[in-house]
Amino acid sequence: MSASLIEALMIGGIGIIFGGILLSIRHKLHEGLYSKKIFNLSIGIILMCIVGGLISYSTSIKYEKNTIVRTKVAGSMEAKVGEPVPVRTLEFTVNHTGVAHTLSVKPVDPPLKSSFDAEILVTVIDPAKNEVLSARQYFKPEYNNKKAAVKRWQFVDTTFIPQRFGKYTVQIAPITIGIPEVEIWILDPLKEDGQRTFSWR
Repeated sequence: MSASLIEALMIGGIGIIFGGILLSIRHKLHEGLYSKKIFNLSIGIILMCIVGGLISYSTSIKYEKNTIVRTKVAGSMEAKVGEPVPVRTLEFTVNHTGVAHTLSVKPVDPPLKSSFDAEILVTVIDPAKNEVLSARQYFKPEYNNKKAAVKRWQFVDTTFIPQRFGKYTVQIAPITIGIPEVEIWILDPLKEDGQRTFSWR
């Protein structure tokens, strides 16, 4: 079962469960004003979550099919000031040349506390050892919403156009000390059989 379908079923299932609970409460009440409001609310929740699940699936299935790889590599928790920046490497295969691939990178947020300004150097090397991308990515954490207690990092996207088929290497150098892990997501717009693990982007 695909991750996109799991997400959609979770959203729809949550609505059905909460809507069902409200309907069971209504069943125990006498017919009246509050009973009607509870009925309308429960049906509204169910419909909203089912529609939300369908929207989630239609939006995320494209990303899932286009995914070459989505994974995490170690960050810079053990790095020390004055020492060389650690370099993490990951190999992936390019099957379609001449088309812009998307490389999304994001530090994994520290638990229970706000993230901080961070910098990561991203490099992509082709099978002939040519550098096809080198970019310094800057991450400034933001509140996800007005009620959020901590600031979080967001993905930063970069594109590159491979000219050769075969094995490529992406190098991730977390320049800022204290990054727990770095999440990497590589997409090929012509790929139709990609898979990704369950997660909320």
